[in-house]
Amino acid sequence: MVALSPSGQAMWVQVAGFLLLVLTAAYLSWQVWKSALRQRRRERWPEVTGKVLEQRMREERDAIHLEYLVAYEVEGIDFQRVCTDWSPRGHTIPETDRSGTRFRDLMQKRLDAYPQGAAIPLLVNPGNPGKAYYRRGRTWPLTAMAVVVTAAFVVLVVLLAPVIFQPP
Repeated sequence: MVALSPSGQAMWVQVAGFLLLVLTAAYLSWQVWKSALRQRRRERWPEVTGKVLEQRMREERDAIHLEYLVAYEVEGIDFQRVCTDWSPRGHTIPETDRSGTRFRDLMQKRLDAYPQGAAIPLLVNPGNPGKAYYRRGRTWPLTAMAVVVTAAFVVLVVLLAPVIFQPP
């Protein structure tokens, strides 16, 4: 077994720390890019107008999901499905409102944006027309955000590399 000098051991710690930084930056950047790519793909989906048959507010752990039972038509075929927001996550109940009363009231107002019997714009999955989604509120420009996040991580890695690898 070869014994490393103290400076050799320090170098391995530096390399391990740098690799951890790079892998963490790559993982977090990929998560933003994955969301951006999903958003871009869904923005090209065909749009139809459905009719709200029923509103639903479903609670799951610490989040609320707003759903609508909707009737819509695609290429002459009628569908009746529960449509969710195109974002995969629900609305997280804030820590400051764990009883959730004010938050539930806010969610009910959002749900009431499309009351029963109202028209609702939907994005239909072209590969599976039985899957349709509505958009809630603003759609953030995730591709631009992905570029900014990735650039910030690259700058961070470049700036920290000389600090991490300076001689002990």
